[in-house]
Amino acid sequence: MALIPMALFLVMDKYRANLQARLGEYHFIANDAETSGGTADGLTVFLANSDGSVVDTRVYWDDATYLSGSSILPDGELASTSAGKHTWGNFTSDSIGNNAYIDTYVYGLASSYTALTAIVSDDVLQTGIDGTLSTPQSSSPGSSFTISVTEPDNNILPASIETLSVVVVNGTTAEQEQLTLTETGVNTGIFEVSFATTDIAGAGTNNDGDMNVQSGDTLTSTYQDQLDSTGASVDVTTDTEIVGVAAGGSSLISSSPTSIVADGSSTSTITVQLKDVSGTNLVSGGDTVVLSESAGSLGIVTDNGNGTYSATLTSGTSTATVTITGTVNGGAITDTASVDFVAGAAVVGTSQITASPTSIVADGSSTSTITVQLKDANGNDLISGGDTVVLSESAGSLGVVTDNGNGT
Repeated sequence: MALIPMALFLVMDKYRANLQARLGEYHFIANDAETSGGTADGLTVFLANSDGSVVDTRVYWDDATYLSGSSILPDGELASTSAGKHTWGNFTSDSIGNNAYIDTYVYGLASSYTALTAIVSDDVLQTGIDGTLSTPQSSSPGSSFTISVTEPDNNILPASIETLSVVVVNGTTAEQEQLTLTETGVNTGIFEVSFATTDIAGAGTNNDGDMNVQSGDTLTSTYQDQLDSTGASVDVTTDTEIVGVAAGGSSLISSSPTSIVADGSSTSTITVQLKDVSGTNLVSGGDTVVLSESAGSLGIVTDNGNGTYSATLTSGTSTATVTITGTVNGGAITDTASVDFVAGAAVVGTSQITASPTSIVADGSSTSTITVQLKDANGNDLISGGDTVVLSESAGSLGVVTDNGNGT
C-alpha cells in the first residue's frame, strides 16, 4: 500500500502520478512592504548580472491564497511592466502590508509529466496491455494529420476523459513537438490529437504545437508504453513521410518484362511511380492515373494505395515496339515506357525458303543462294538464330547451312 495526503491508503493497482520539475526559483522577502509605493507602481524583482546590469524576468505575486489581499498572478508578469510591480496597503495600521513580511518570488520554466505507476507486492510481476500508435504513412506540407494511441492501461479513471503524451521529431531539422492526446470519450482508452504542419524550410520553435516541414522530411512519432504485456516500458514509434502533390514531370513509368512474345496472350506489367516536384516518392494513393498504349491492349489501372499504379499490357500478334504514355490528374507524365513484342518459336508452316537467283547455268560451277526465313505461328519473322535448319536438294549439291543469327 501507499500513503497519500489526508492519510488515505492506496491498494495494489495502477495509478497515474503527476511529476513536476521547476527550474530556478528565487525569493525576495520584504518587511512592511506597504511603504514601497502606495497606489503607484511598487516592489518588483529583476535578474542581476555580475556587472551590475539587470535583466527583465517574470514575477509571480500571490497575496490572495493565504492572506486577505486580492492580487494573484499564477502565470507571472514581466518585472518591467506595471502588472509586474506590486504594493500592499495604504500606509494605515490595518493594511495588509503593515509590519508584515511579504514573499515575492520568480522562477524559470516548469515541466510536468504524468507517469503510469503501479503499486505491487515484491513478488508479483505487473503487466499491461500493449499500446498502439497510429499515424498516416504520408502527409503533405502545410496539412494537419491525426495521431492516435490506443492504450487501455492509461484509462485509469473510467468516469473521466484523460490524456497522454506523444513526441514528434522532424528527422531533417530536429524540431521537436511534445503533444497532448485527449481521450476520445469516457472510458474509451483511445487518445487522439490533430497535429498541424507549416510548409516552411528550417526548424521552427520546439513545443509550440506546429512543425515546419518540407517535402522529403520524415516525422517520427514516439509514445512511451509505460507497461506493456511483458511488464516492460517500451517506446512505440511510427514514421510519417512528408510529400507534395503528384508531379507529371518527375513521376516514372516502367515495364516488366520489357519484351514479350507477340502471341496475343503474353503480358507485361506497367507500373507508374508517382513523385512530387522534388522527386520524392508518393506513398499513398488517391490520384487519377490514365495510361495509353501504341499497340496491344492495356487493362484497367489499379491504385495500389502506396503511390504506385499498375496495369497489364497484353501483346498483339504482330511484332512491334510499344510505347506506354500516361497522365496524372489530367497532366502529362513526361516519362514513357516501352515493351517489345517479339516473334515466338519457329513454325514450319509459316517459314519460307527462297532462291536467288532462281536460274543458273548447268555448268557444274554456277551457284544460287538458298535462304530460309523462319517465322512464328502468326507469320512474324524471327530475328535471332539458334534453330536447326536442314536443307535437301533434288539435283546439284547443297553446301553447309549457315545460321546468320537474324532468323535466316
